[in-house]
Amino acid sequence: MTNSNRTHTLRQHMQSRVSLVQKTILLSLTVFALSVLALGSMTYLHLEAAAGQQHKHQQQQLGSQLAKLSAPLILRHDLISLNVSLQELISSNTITGAAIYNADGKMLAKAGFLGSRELDKFTIRSNDVMLGNLQIKIAPANLQPSWQALIQLLWPSSLALGLLSLVLGWWFGSRLYQPMQAFHEAQEQLLLYDRAPPLDDQRLDEWGILNLGFNSVNENRMLHVQTEHQFELEMPQGTGLPVIPASALEGNQQEGFDHELHDLARELSNSPDLGDIGDPLLSSSGPNYGVQAPIDTAFTRQVPILTMDDLKHTGTPDDPEPVNDLHTLAIEEPTATLANTPAPAGLQAEIRAADENPLVSLLYINVNTRDQGPIIAQEKHHLLKAYQKLVDQVCAIYGGAIETEENHDVLVTFDKPHEHMTHCVNALCAAQFFFGLYKAYNQQRLLAGKPSLNIQIVVHTGPLEDSDDLINEAAELSRQQRLQDMMISRQVAYHPELQQRVLELDNCQLLDNGAFSLSRLSSDYQDLLNMQIKHFSASL
Repeated sequence: MTNSNRTHTLRQHMQSRVSLVQKTILLSLTVFALSVLALGSMTYLHLEAAAGQQHKHQQQQLGSQLAKLSAPLILRHDLISLNVSLQELISSNTITGAAIYNADGKMLAKAGFLGSRELDKFTIRSNDVMLGNLQIKIAPANLQPSWQALIQLLWPSSLALGLLSLVLGWWFGSRLYQPMQAFHEAQEQLLLYDRAPPLDDQRLDEWGILNLGFNSVNENRMLHVQTEHQFELEMPQGTGLPVIPASALEGNQQEGFDHELHDLARELSNSPDLGDIGDPLLSSSGPNYGVQAPIDTAFTRQVPILTMDDLKHTGTPDDPEPVNDLHTLAIEEPTATLANTPAPAGLQAEIRAADENPLVSLLYINVNTRDQGPIIAQEKHHLLKAYQKLVDQVCAIYGGAIETEENHDVLVTFDKPHEHMTHCVNALCAAQFFFGLYKAYNQQRLLAGKPSLNIQIVVHTGPLEDSDDLINEAAELSRQQRLQDMMISRQVAYHPELQQRVLELDNCQLLDNGAFSLSRLSSDYQDLLNMQIKHFSASL
């Protein structure tokens, strides 16, 4: 499985799950809802218990009072008054049922409905003489008004607590998700670019242990390790090799060096009578020819600095041979440009044959060059979005269909208008326009002390039916060399329509891979682009 497939699978796996922030919010809201339900249930049960006790107390008090009031009426055998009194109590909703019996158990008066369950009985006495008994049923307490009043009192507080739970859940979830997000981003960086920023291994929680393990396993691929480009930048000027001053060598080291030099000279000369260490040539009292600082001569200034990329993409360079004639060194060969470089054999015929079919022009922006400095994944994503906005601005003027590759490289396709290679002219203008905005934006970030990305821009053209091959060729060109300017392919550079309309031949410098670096377009186009760049750069 390739890195891009692994990255695609990782993204699908992450997107198929509910995020940790969402889980935390749901958990906090669930806890809040359960807490509200539990609190409401407890409040309701408390009200119900209090109402039950109050109901029982009222029944005892009302039964005792009604029994005392019924005694005189029973003594006078005033049954009508007994029934009227009970009926008035029923009408006032104080009781739901009542009955009065004499000492023999005969019912004297009744009102309402008593029900079938056992009721409390109250004895009716007069001067310690039992006259009868009273059965009474009081109406149950209605808790609905109290419950509604409680809800109206508590719902603003409940709403505020609910919002607070939502905010706390989001905040806590985002704090929990930060180390996981950093871990996923570092993993994605490793899959895409084989490099990643180090994770925070100073945390005191479990993530500190995980991050420490991640940094240890991928120690050689962390961005804080010195990169090849940084190594090149730190090399001293001159021959490209570090210089060891003679004063830095101790006496025994100097003596050992003299012996090694003497043995090497004897071996190269095939002469056993070369001389001894004490001879003037190798004497330690003489000048230290082997380790002195390099002499600033025309030859040393002409020796190139070999970089790691030069060794990767070219064969092993031959050792430069010194030229004794300084006058010859002073005469430099003219720079190979499009003006003095003839087209390769067969390329013009290939261009003429391609013109008979529909053509397409590609603007390829490589944001994954190998000389990226240390930058965290979050900052890189922010920069990629900013560059994407610049591309959108450019394409709003010059057209083109924008696509983003899986590795975040940007591809813009221009396929019309077809007349006089206008689509490729638009691609070149869009490339120069974007490149100017890109440099202006990076300059602003540099002044603010913020990092930026190094990109490589390639413009390529060819038959529309070979679009997939053209995309691969443009991507390969963007990875071959690091340039300060944009790159155009041979098909673009040698096209007669483009040379006549938009290209200035002296501004197209030949590269080792056969393509050309383009510093600027012809004046009539470039002057307009410079005005556009100046105008839009002010609002970046």
